[in-house]
Amino acid sequence: MPNNLNQYASVNGVRYSYDADGNLLTDGTRILGWDVRNRLIQVTKEGKTIAYNYDHNDLRVEKEVDGNKVRYYYEGSLLLCEKDGAGKVQKVYINDGEGIIGMVRYIYNKNGIFSHHQRLYYLYDSLGSVSVITNELGFPVQQYTYSPYGSTMNVEYDPVNNLRFVGRYGGYKDDDTGLTYFWHRWYDEEDGRWGSRDPLKEISLGKLLCKNRQLFFNSKDLINFYSYVDTVGKLNCKNIYSYTNNRPSFFIDRNGLTPECPQCPSPQWQPMPTITTITAPSLTPRRPSPLFVCDNLNDDIYKDCYKKCMDVAGIICGLGGFTAGVLTGPETGIVGGFIAGGGVDALCLILANSTCKQTCTKATK
Repeated sequence: MPNNLNQYASVNGVRYSYDADGNLLTDGTRILGWDVRNRLIQVTKEGKTIAYNYDHNDLRVEKEVDGNKVRYYYEGSLLLCEKDGAGKVQKVYINDGEGIIGMVRYIYNKNGIFSHHQRLYYLYDSLGSVSVITNELGFPVQQYTYSPYGSTMNVEYDPVNNLRFVGRYGGYKDDDTGLTYFWHRWYDEEDGRWGSRDPLKEISLGKLLCKNRQLFFNSKDLINFYSYVDTVGKLNCKNIYSYTNNRPSFFIDRNGLTPECPQCPSPQWQPMPTITTITAPSLTPRRPSPLFVCDNLNDDIYKDCYKKCMDVAGIICGLGGFTAGVLTGPETGIVGGFIAGGGVDALCLILANSTCKQTCTKATK
């Protein structure tokens, strides 16, 4: 059950606790420790302590358990390889520029002498979660099924592969802690929540800042605005722990900051080419393709995003209780009729109208 800060106060009778910055400290199975930059640096679970180190860009670069270290190496934010504490390569990841498509394991004998490689390749679902792992001959060696929020239903522990939920785009499951690492934050699939607040919503970049420092309004870049509001268009200053604003069937969050839709066509997400086939007539209605669904979804998202964006703009620019429906329409940009309504900043509204259009267009690409 969440408290007034949308933190889980208890789950199934188990009490949760948080520090002053909103980072999860205890959840009944784990004790978590955080540094001054709100990065997870230590987890104690079942008598075992796991420690993490990060670089200047908040990328996890080292893990230590019982004196055994694993070091992580990146190109940009893409994971390239893992080495042990002695510097021996353990895994090399195959990237295609957008994400990870395979892995090469380095196998050593009992004396620590290199023995051979094992090449593994990933098959993904529409969200980029690993559904099947094959060997280099194409035979399946492992498969996964997931709950809506990413828990593996058929595999509890996998000593070979850590890339599962949204694994193509960086989701890295740590079986020692039960948490999944997404660059800026750690995610708990069992709860469907992050262990810390959204860093972007902690920053004041604009004119509106909620008293509890949980939402910012940035008039130049509102690309994340849609995730800051609830389903009825009210300002949501508390939605800082939910994964993709509780929409895991369509959206992912590869970096712990920004929901994205891998099923939706955009310059980032290229749909697979269409293959023309001849099929027999069907007596039952066909389910719309993801492309069709996302076209409609994007249109709805744009309309909702624009309305909610202009609702916020109305508060900022002096309209108070006026809604975006009264303020203006997406295509008109008419604001002059309301300038006499009581101290409204006309220039502010004009800029907000333009910014909301651009931002919501970006958000649905």
